[in-house]
Amino acid sequence: QAEKRAQYNHHYKSRVRSMVKKVLNTTSAEEVEPLYRETVSLID
Repeated sequence: QAEKRAQYNHHYKSRVRSMVKKVLNTTSAEEVEPLYRETVSLID
């Protein structure tokens, strides 16, 4: 059970990390907004 949770947490963290990178690499405000919302929805 703990191992399963650790795998899930790792997967989750890597997804959030990649979303943050996408947001940081995006320069236009129109593109940042949906990416930001998607990232926040992942966290909630």
